[in-house]
This record gives sequence, structure tokens and C-alpha cells, in this order.
Amino acid sequence: MKLTDQLIALAGIFVVVILGFVLFFWLSPEPGAVQTTAQEQMVRPDSAMTGTTTAKVTMVEWGDFECPACAAIEPVLKQIIATYGGNPEFNFVFRNFPLPQHKHSRSAAEAAEAAGAEGRYWDMHTLLYENQKEWVNSENPRVLFDSYAKSIGLDLTAFGAALDTHAYASRITRDFQDASTLRLNRTPTIFLNGVEQKNLTLSALTKAIDAALKQ
Repeated sequence: MKLTDQLIALAGIFVVVILGFVLFFWLSPEPGAVQTTAQEQMVRPDSAMTGTTTAKVTMVEWGDFECPACAAIEPVLKQIIATYGGNPEFNFVFRNFPLPQHKHSRSAAEAAEAAGAEGRYWDMHTLLYENQKEWVNSENPRVLFDSYAKSIGLDLTAFGAALDTHAYASRITRDFQDASTLRLNRTPTIFLNGVEQKNLTLSALTKAIDAALKQ
């Protein structure tokens, strides 16, 4: 092959490589954005939520009841729910993302879902985070889950049966699979209308919600 032919061939390869990089960055989603094809994995019809799926603004937390960082941010999210929960245009959603290294996180998620079946999901949700250190360090957290259920007036027979039969295990597994589809790798991860929020302070989240409501 002549030198000129070699140069032409190399130039062609260079152009193809450059075009490949341009297309990759052009077609890739913006940082923090969720790909459109994965939107159905963000909220399921039976997900725990404070509002409705038709709300203008939806905040989704992917959390793990055994995660210390999730427990730490819980007061912030409780304040957000207290502020916006009565607004029909706002919906807060919690999705289960029990990390493998947390041995009791799935059981806690099942307890929350079982409470939800009796309309007391958020009560159990709060108790699990407020008492995280208690049940996480217990050899038998089930006893504590039962005590929480009793304190919020659940039917203990129905609650116990749900935990014994792992009635909501498949829902928790589906949540985990959805998180994997979205390529999530940590808890808590919070999205607002499909965009991941990096600043999880109360002021930053409130500002973001207010802006979304005004759009």
C-alpha cells in the first residue's frame, strides 16, 4: 500500500472514531437524568406513595431500612411530606432497595409492606427508621417488628401471617430489580420528576420542588 493510501485509510479511521465519540455523548442522557425507556421502573402502581401517579411533581426515594444514611435523611423527607403531602400536585414515593450487605433490610421492608396492606405503611416506615439501631442489632428483629405493629394498631394475626409467608417478598424483589434496571448503586437515591437530586438538604429539595410545581 502506498504512503498516500495509508494516510487516507488512517484519516478515515480517525473520522469514524471521532464520529463515534460525538454520537455517544450526544445520545447519552444528561448527568442525573433517567433514560426515557426506564421511566416505567421509577414508580409502580402499587408502590408506597403519599399522593397519586397523576401528580405534577413526583419525588421518589430508593431506600433501605437498614441504611444509616437513609435513617439520617428521614427527618428531612418527613418535613417535605408534612409540607407538600396535602398538595394534590405532589407525590412522594418510597421504593425498596435492600442492599445485600444488610441482613435484616428485606425483613424490614416486608414489615412495612404488610403494614401498608392495613393502611399504615407510613407509620411502620417511620418506626423502622426511628428505631433502626434497635432492630438492626437484634438477634430476632421479628419480635420488634411485631411490637411496632401492635403499637400502631395492626391486626397482629394478619401481620404475622404476611411475614411468615413472605407475602410481599416478590414486590421487594421487583423493586430491587427496577433499581438495577435504573443502574442505581447506593441508598438513599432520590429523584424529582425523573432527575436525580444530588443535594439532599431540606432547602435544596424544597427549592427544587417549588420550581417544579411552578412549571
